[in-house]
Amino acid sequence: MSKSLGNTILPSDVEKQFGAEILRLWVTSVDTSNDVRISMDILKQTSETYRKIRNTLRFLIANTSDFKPECDTVAYEDLRPVDKYMTIRFNQLVKTIRDAYEAYDFMGIYKAVINFITVDLSAFILILPKMSSILKLQTA
Repeated sequence: MSKSLGNTILPSDVEKQFGAEILRLWVTSVDTSNDVRISMDILKQTSETYRKIRNTLRFLIANTSDFKPECDTVAYEDLRPVDKYMTIRFNQLVKTIRDAYEAYDFMGIYKAVINFITVDLSAFILILPKMSSILKLQTA
């Protein structure tokens, strides 16, 4: 991008078109040790990633809104194996994020969170109830 060539993208234009959250997410997603690239296509991809994060969190909140820790909490040893696995994966994510913050590795945080949401949550845990209902329909 060059100001003299007139091919810059103004943050205010990005904010108007995509919102400030997309700009913030893009900043965390870039490797600042190299030249940083930005384009409307890159921002559109970042917008899709943002939607994935937002929709996953909205789904989780909607399905846990009636959870009451004082009466609904299950002891770790009583969890199903899949829930124990996800507890371990989540704790690993928290450690990764904390370590990345200490190292100012914001791209590492971005990658860890996106990977957790797309692989561990969306492609594994959140699809289990859907898969079990499909399997019940097929065996009926």
